[in-house]
Amino acid sequence: TFDDTYIRALQRRADAYLSMGDWPMAMNDLEELAPYMGEDCAAKLREARRKVKNGSTSCEHYAVLGVSSRAQRSEIIKAYKNL
Repeated sequence: TFDDTYIRALQRRADAYLSMGDWPMAMNDLEELAPYMGEDCAAKLREARRKVKNGSTSCEHYAVLGVSSRAQRSEIIKAYKNL
């Protein structure tokens, strides 16, 4: 199971959420990290809060696969199979 008190794990999960564009989940982890981390964490938290406030709450599915939003169907299938 996941130990919520493990700071490095929270930081990695927050970074994963940020790279996927899952702003609400990133914001939750960054809020937990804020008391322990420095200005970099605070800047990421401000950015996540801004994105959530502006309504950017959907996950970037293409980013999860590591392909562009203009990728061909075959590229998407190949990226999915490599997950």
